[in-house]
Amino acid sequence: MSSPTFKGDLLARTMVLGGIPVRATRMITSPSRIVFASTYPPVVCGIGTYTASLVRNMPSDRVTVVAFDPDKYGAPLVPEHVPEERISVIYALARPTIDPCDLMEAVKSIGCDDLGRTVLWFQYTEGIWPRLADLLKRMEDFPVYKAASLHSVHFQSPETQWGLRLSEYRTLQEILPRLDCATVFTRGARRAVQRAFPQHATRVMLLRHALEPGPTLPRDKTRRRLAGYLAQVRAAVRPLGSAQALLDALADPSCVFVGSFGFIQWDKGLQMAYMLRDALEEHLPTRRVVGLVMGSLREPRDRRNQDLLAQLEEAADGKDSFLVVAMPPDPVFRISFHAVDLNVFWPDSPTQSGRVAHAIGMGAVVLGRDIEGVGEDLREAGASVCRDFDELVGEAVRLLTDNTRVAAAKARAQKYVATYSWANQGKRHLQLADAVVEAGSRQETPAAQVCSL
Repeated sequence: MSSPTFKGDLLARTMVLGGIPVRATRMITSPSRIVFASTYPPVVCGIGTYTASLVRNMPSDRVTVVAFDPDKYGAPLVPEHVPEERISVIYALARPTIDPCDLMEAVKSIGCDDLGRTVLWFQYTEGIWPRLADLLKRMEDFPVYKAASLHSVHFQSPETQWGLRLSEYRTLQEILPRLDCATVFTRGARRAVQRAFPQHATRVMLLRHALEPGPTLPRDKTRRRLAGYLAQVRAAVRPLGSAQALLDALADPSCVFVGSFGFIQWDKGLQMAYMLRDALEEHLPTRRVVGLVMGSLREPRDRRNQDLLAQLEEAADGKDSFLVVAMPPDPVFRISFHAVDLNVFWPDSPTQSGRVAHAIGMGAVVLGRDIEGVGEDLREAGASVCRDFDELVGEAVRLLTDNTRVAAAKARAQKYVATYSWANQGKRHLQLADAVVEAGSRQETPAAQVCSL
């Protein structure tokens, strides 16, 4: 049995999702179950971390993860990873060739009473699922619903009239007809996909990246926690031998830190932390400004990433600019955003950004580039959005010299975090899964206005 083909928009009359009221008829009698297909810890991957945070906030009897075997994925692993007992994870997938039989057998092994109420939900990027269209085609007769979270959809690209990249357009052309539902993280991405594929517009939903409210700790405590981690990885601090100088700077409350954290990847713009630091030193001559970049090398075989690492190492002087070539454990990574005075995000070709979500969730001071999903996320959260470097410098100076401006930004961010917490977004995934299953049982289509979550 294949998943049903939807023909209407009954769900626009039957559900209330994400605070959007709609007319109701009858309640769903049996809840759906989600099986996420994704990378997952101990594999070091932002999407794996995203999936782990999501399922951690969902009821264990309604969600399972089918993940890639860490030993067969070809990526670094989190050291001393401790699995969470309440979360069911089946490590069944291998790369580079993903066998649909492995995926289907893993789903069937979960023991779902009714596969017809199961939603197989892919966490999709081209890098993780390079042949998703072929995989879906080979699974057409597998009697589950299929959904995908599209993690990397552009909407400002000049390559197509809709703002999608040409490669994205071609991929979506293949996979959208085979999905019962597709979610994106930004309004811009939803608009681009719906305009490019109006025949599938009602299957494209907005489901924003979730955020985790951080602990309400003063900055001196988060700096001490970050320093405690750095003291254990002194060899990762560049230039070599400068770890103590960095620890001393973190212990000095008068030091202003400009940070940029995440994977060392050529298009992430991590080097902007050093450039902004140099500019702030000129504008704030009485204050010591320190630039800190921290992260692990992404795809070491990519020459562009190697070149960026060399540039960052050259720029780190061990006095006012430091580089930490290591990815901290997730709790330390999150508090790092709060440990610095300014977090700068200046990517070259972004979509949505998990790093931005982490920073906003931690109550950190954030400013970044007005581009694609990063710009939309920052604007939605009430953070500072800048068009060019001069505007970035000016806004950074204002944030460092006007406490009321910082307080107002944090108040706006708190409202955003409360709306899009992991717990709330977990519930919205389940509501959307229920909506997809219910619509399928009646041969209907889930309507986009219901699912703008």
